[in-house]
Amino acid sequence: MSKQTLREAAKQKRAALHSAQADAKILQQLLQTDAFQSSDLLLCYVSVASEVDTRALLLHCLQSGKRVAVPRCERGGVMRFHEIGAMSDLAPSPLSIPEPDASCPVPECSEKTLCIVPGLLFDRFGFRVGYGGGYYDRFLASFPGKTIGLCYEALLNEELPRDVFDRRVSTVITEQRIITVKSKETA
Repeated sequence: MSKQTLREAAKQKRAALHSAQADAKILQQLLQTDAFQSSDLLLCYVSVASEVDTRALLLHCLQSGKRVAVPRCERGGVMRFHEIGAMSDLAPSPLSIPEPDASCPVPECSEKTLCIVPGLLFDRFGFRVGYGGGYYDRFLASFPGKTIGLCYEALLNEELPRDVFDRRVSTVITEQRIITVKSKETA
C-alpha cells in the first residue's frame, strides 16, 4: 500500500477511534517515562482534530514549570520550535494549526531534549506515516535528543513502508503499551 493510501485510511480510522479515555492513558504513560521526567525541554506539536491530545500535556508542563516549545512551519519546508510560556502564545496558522508567534524564542536542543512526534500510523520499529510534508523528518535528521510517537493501539502496525529520508522515533506510546525501539539501524 502506498503512504498516501495509508494516510487516507488512517485519518478515517483515527477519527472513529479518538477518545478522551485513551488520550488520558497515553498521557499517563508518557509522564512516567524516564525520557519525559529527565528532559530539560519538551518539543511538542499542538493536537488538532482527532490527533492524540497533546494540549493536556502542554498545560501540565507549563503549569509545572517545564520548558515547552511548539513547531512553526516556515518557507522552504523548514520547521522551527519556538518556546512558549502559555497557550495564549499560540495563534492559528494559515492551515488552522496552532503555532507560536515568530517572536517567541527558538531554544537550543540538547541530548536531554524530548520531542513528541505526530503521526497517523506508527510501526514497532518506530517508523511512522505522517502528513506527507516531511517537516519532522528534516528536523529529526539533526535532532540530538529523544523522540516519542503517540499513537492509538489500533493504528500501530507491524511494519510500514519507508523511504531513505524517514526518521524513526525511539519510543512509541499507545493507550495499552510503551514500545522502546532497540536499534537505530534500519530494520
